[in-house]
Amino acid sequence: WCQRRLVQLQSFTGHSRAVTLILGLDNPSGVILCTGSLDATVRLWYEDGTSRFTLSHHEDGISCMIEAAEDNLLVGSRDGKITHWNLQTGKLRSCLQHDDWVTCLLEALASWWSGSCDSSIKRWNPADGSLLATLRGHNLGVNTLLYFSGSILSGSADRTVKQWHPVDEAVVASIEGLSGVSSLLELPRGIFRTVNRGEASLLPKPRTTLSEVASNTEGLSSPPRTSIFFSDDQIVKADRFEDGRDTQDCLISIDTIPWERLSQGDMPPPHLQPRARHVAGASAKISAGATAQGAIGGS
Repeated sequence: WCQRRLVQLQSFTGHSRAVTLILGLDNPSGVILCTGSLDATVRLWYEDGTSRFTLSHHEDGISCMIEAAEDNLLVGSRDGKITHWNLQTGKLRSCLQHDDWVTCLLEALASWWSGSCDSSIKRWNPADGSLLATLRGHNLGVNTLLYFSGSILSGSADRTVKQWHPVDEAVVASIEGLSGVSSLLELPRGIFRTVNRGEASLLPKPRTTLSEVASNTEGLSSPPRTSIFFSDDQIVKADRFEDGRDTQDCLISIDTIPWERLSQGDMPPPHLQPRARHVAGASAKISAGATAQGAIGGS
């Protein structure tokens, strides 16, 4: 469709059942569009409406898709499978597996991440498709994944948003709402959360990693003599900077976070080298009062 005139520019016809997903592509082959359907196929399209490839391997409708680095396409389905395709050749590279519908996919921290109705999050190695970790902490299906500040955020039908440690793959913080979480989006002022029933809300951002807070001190002539730390009210303080002959005091603050902390200590810098491990993080009882404090805006 033309955005200005709201008229149809091109029609793409080929699926035998309802189209559930549309993904725009930036591909040197000229393919501009990828569509997924309840007919269990994915089609890649040229701008003139002709189909280049039909990707067929799934046994049920397509539920999620992402374009990954190095001309890779990841496709999740209701059959519990994740297929990994080469966008240039249309060839299947690998097939990954959940126990129920695959609901969301994410590429972050040199890994692929998938969420499922089986209530788990899985981390995969892009090099060979091997399973690096299985993250367990939600009580119901995982609906959405978001990369934020060196960690992974997940939203679930169990009404919680959880923050996962990038190295240990354990839950470090959680916040609960009144309805299942359907999507998460990072905005300048916070994390925008939509729910299955009720109003969407703007959550404050969870705790920043130590390395990112430290970067806020750049531009000062010398490093501080005291370390940067997090206090209980989430205020980050760095003092006693030496600038030649003078001594400067510097206070750095971040948003107050009403997330329930489930582990002690600061978040580490982003973990860039995936390693094979299986972690079963125990879920914790979440304080219902976190919702009233966490929703700082709505739409």
